[in-house]
Amino acid sequence: VMERVIDEILVQSPNVMVSSRQVTRGLVLEGFGVLFTFDAGLHGELPFGPGRYVVGGTEGLKFLRERDREAAEKIQQQYEEQEVLSLEEWETKSAEERAKRLEGLETELVDTLLDYGPTLGELQDDAWVAIVAFLDGRSPFGSEGPGQMTVKVKMRDLRRFASGSLSRQDAKAAVTVQTH
Repeated sequence: VMERVIDEILVQSPNVMVSSRQVTRGLVLEGFGVLFTFDAGLHGELPFGPGRYVVGGTEGLKFLRERDREAAEKIQQQYEEQEVLSLEEWETKSAEERAKRLEGLETELVDTLLDYGPTLGELQDDAWVAIVAFLDGRSPFGSEGPGQMTVKVKMRDLRRFASGSLSRQDAKAAVTVQTH
């Protein structure tokens, strides 16, 4: 059930793109607890791909999204009126967007653990409930950020939160998040 919950969170997420509606895999590890994994992309809207064109100019790069090349060429004639980004500006903007998406994904995964983790009633109090996201958000220009995010919490903290003896803020503080 938890796999389906995580899948639905990912499908609806504005922070990641997943390849299907069933990307989450869960397994119980003796002596650890339960581990859920998935693959997702953080790249969002890239300037390349079907229907996207890069229009070059002396001042930098211009990213356009058009249905056909003729329309893109007409817009190229209005180049001076369009937003132009240098490669450095585009890389900076891309890194900022990736950081924003990572932060959003972290919030989504922490909230998912707190809201749905207590339903894993068969786990012992000292067991971990962990989600590992394998992220693909490579830039076409070679710059990368973290490729993995791990979010985990002890079952005892999830139960304390569900019973009301731990505030949401304190429960969030009990969640460990690592990116690398």
